[in-house]
Amino acid sequence: MNLVSQIDRRKLIISLAIGLFFSFFLFTRASSAQKGLENEEQMSLFNELSGGFACQCGCGATIKSCPHISCGFAIPFKKELTTFVKNGQTEEEIIEYFVKKYGEKLISAPPKRGWYLVGYFFPIIVVILTGLLVKRIISKWVTASDREKERREVECKGPEQPDSERYSSQFRKEFEEFDS
Repeated sequence: MNLVSQIDRRKLIISLAIGLFFSFFLFTRASSAQKGLENEEQMSLFNELSGGFACQCGCGATIKSCPHISCGFAIPFKKELTTFVKNGQTEEEIIEYFVKKYGEKLISAPPKRGWYLVGYFFPIIVVILTGLLVKRIISKWVTASDREKERREVECKGPEQPDSERYSSQFRKEFEEFDS
């Protein structure tokens, strides 16, 4: 091996070691808000609540899944949430506290009451009405095409001639007279 490849190899190993160190540091730091929780029940409540609150930093994620490592909103929020869960407050009390503090915009899924019900039922109503509209349009097209077929059939037949037998027999009779 030459000297250049040995140096490149050392740089690669050092870069990997530094990367592993920092990734380990970041992952352990991200879960440090949960370290103060004592049992599985508290951990479960913390995870459920942090997944139900929307981060207000602008990322569009929940508190639990905020992608910013040093988020100015999620990190203090997790610490405060950990304190409430650790003190044994109920889920409803915690939600009520944070909604009073930050407003209902904090809740990632709207509650199923009042005006928020429109958000749950409106898409279903729109889909049903759209289906009915499409059905009506298609039935009008089918009816129009049926009428067009009937009109064409009438045009192909021509006007009905009730006296056609009489004229046919008269034509034959005159033709025979002419021929003879």
